[in-house]
Amino acid sequence: MQTNDRFKRVRFRLSVGAVLIAGGAAVAYLVILREARLVRNETGKRPNVLLISVDTLRADHLSPYGSAWPTPTAERLAREGVTFDNVVSPAPITLTAHASLMTGAFPTDHGVHDNGSHLAERHLTLAEIFSGADYRTGAFVGAFVLDSRFGMAQGFDVYDDELGAAGTLAAERRAEQVLDSALRWIRADADGPWFVFVHLFDPHAPYAPPVESGQGSPEDPYRGEIAYVDDRLGRFLHAVHSLSPPENTLVALTADHGEGRGEHGEDSHALFAYDSTLRVPWILHWPSVLEAGRRVRSRVRLVDVAPTLTALARVSPASPFKGKSVLPLLEKGGDESARDRPSYFESMAFHFNRGGAPLRGVYRDRYKYIELPIPELYDLDADPGERNNLVDDYRDLAQQMAAEVASFVSSEETELQDARAELDAEGKRRLEALGYLHGATSVPVGSTSRPEDDPKNMLKYARLLDEGVAARRVGEPARAVAIFRGILEERPDYATAYIYGAQVLRETGDVVGAAALLSDAVELEVRNNKILIELGSLLGELGRWEESVGILEPLIDRGTAPPDRSVALAGLGISFANLNRLEEARSAFQQSIRIDPSVARVHANLGVLELSSQRWSAAERHFRDAIARDASNVQSWNGLGGALRGQRRDEDAVVSWKRALSLDVANVDALYGVASTLAALGNYAEARPYFERFVSQASTHRYRAEMENALWFLDTAPGGPGADGLKPRRRVEDR
Repeated sequence: MQTNDRFKRVRFRLSVGAVLIAGGAAVAYLVILREARLVRNETGKRPNVLLISVDTLRADHLSPYGSAWPTPTAERLAREGVTFDNVVSPAPITLTAHASLMTGAFPTDHGVHDNGSHLAERHLTLAEIFSGADYRTGAFVGAFVLDSRFGMAQGFDVYDDELGAAGTLAAERRAEQVLDSALRWIRADADGPWFVFVHLFDPHAPYAPPVESGQGSPEDPYRGEIAYVDDRLGRFLHAVHSLSPPENTLVALTADHGEGRGEHGEDSHALFAYDSTLRVPWILHWPSVLEAGRRVRSRVRLVDVAPTLTALARVSPASPFKGKSVLPLLEKGGDESARDRPSYFESMAFHFNRGGAPLRGVYRDRYKYIELPIPELYDLDADPGERNNLVDDYRDLAQQMAAEVASFVSSEETELQDARAELDAEGKRRLEALGYLHGATSVPVGSTSRPEDDPKNMLKYARLLDEGVAARRVGEPARAVAIFRGILEERPDYATAYIYGAQVLRETGDVVGAAALLSDAVELEVRNNKILIELGSLLGELGRWEESVGILEPLIDRGTAPPDRSVALAGLGISFANLNRLEEARSAFQQSIRIDPSVARVHANLGVLELSSQRWSAAERHFRDAIARDASNVQSWNGLGGALRGQRRDEDAVVSWKRALSLDVANVDALYGVASTLAALGNYAEARPYFERFVSQASTHRYRAEMENALWFLDTAPGGPGADGLKPRRRVEDR
């Protein structure tokens, strides 16, 4: 028998149980401005538009807003432009606030309630509007939290979110790197018109201004970061204006949210929603068009930025913004006569990731209402520091404002559902490196209405939780588990501590211990779908597939929110497949994909299922769908090789398996796939080193038949010890 004939008959095998992966056109219009205070652009030329967002920048830390620390660039923009004194963000969290900045909509409209979520394509973005008006559009971001996978790239010709060398886990980059990249893009066609979005992350914790920049501040590194950004922005704007005169460029400087700085016990942001984290700067600069030195005292919102920029640039969206243009406030008497605009806000990251009560609220005139189990009402004129809770003194007003919160919510969504993206381990590590948790919990809104779930009463546990997550991140799993168990001794109903404790135990290989910890939570009737989903997945890993199905299947039909239902269906499909209930597995995977098509591993698992049924073309389609979403997944390239080999596309199969090996040099399935296919093609010399690596690395218990074929080849193929016709001299030894 010829060697290649033997391998032509060898089908590439994949064990289902072994390989399933756990775990509109815009139209121009004329802006009619009735007063000379706001001078019209007489040239008729559409301006370039530069939108700058400085992450985590408190307004009161810029000198135009009263800071004693100088910020010369912000001062110049304010002196030559318009400064809005009272600007509020809809959320103290980066992705949510930027989704509102780009869509002119509140979180209840766009559905992005937390970092790691996804802005759906149906939402019209500022970049899409400018692109539809024949603007070049480019975005340059400073941190992973605005990675293109989260839907923020819609409408941009270029979306530069490259944070470091390929293969690194870099989560952010310095302002000068972001600005240099933006400047190179602008220079490529400086005549415009162009719309550029720049996101600078530096003031975000941890604070570490570059010493060599001369902007360091040992006493206050947060202010040092702001000074560094202000300096680099000054250089950048000078370069931009040298390419295109200031009269041709509309600049908007703002921020997504502020920083707690210890006020109300909050060091950073996203726990509470006081003005320390919701008040942001907004300065508009357009010499000869906007009145220099003007200040607007009325409250405006971050959602008003998009409609204002499109109005000034004379482009109009195909559908209306929820925010409103501020141009009427720039007319004579507009600031003095206008009422402060009601504004919805929320802070949901603590709810989604730490199990606290959802926080919503509304500004109306001089008052601010925060809806929590322990509600809060403040008179901001008399009490700007939000120290004197007036709920008991003004109950009627509090009820009216609570109704206003409800109207914001009920008009757009009947229940709180975050458009959460399913992140891989690498994505979660990047968010954690920035201080954010992702998808740690999933608490029904009705179950967190107790006073003990109010963030004000959970501050201690939030800090302990962060301490445990930090210990996990630096490779101290035992200390992390001890911290999580310590939390549970005081709060045995704290779902998030169970989830993180189980995740750390699982990472250390203690799957049994992880399942036991989550089983304790279930016995205590801790209401949390994430616990049930994690437990169902762990039981599947332990081979307890019937129990896994028993936990996951009821979650599908009992009102589970779509993101959780998608994850539960993915786990259910794996258990069904291992029980040989293949049609039910296929249906579960397909339903999961319909809910959330972004998760690569579900496409890959469906591909494995089709591969096991020798439905080669269907398997190829699903593996290619998986690769389109995550080209770094070894199993997808490995499975694609099997699907191609099944269709007798041997050369293509070899290419796919070699790609898998470039990602994992020790992948024995890919090694055997390459070797056996090359042998079938008669490429004996090229096949030999792959067979040798396979023999040295593969388990004979799992790969006995493949091992026999490999040894037969090595002993009998040309160049082998048995090539002269002698029998093979080696036998498969168990290992």
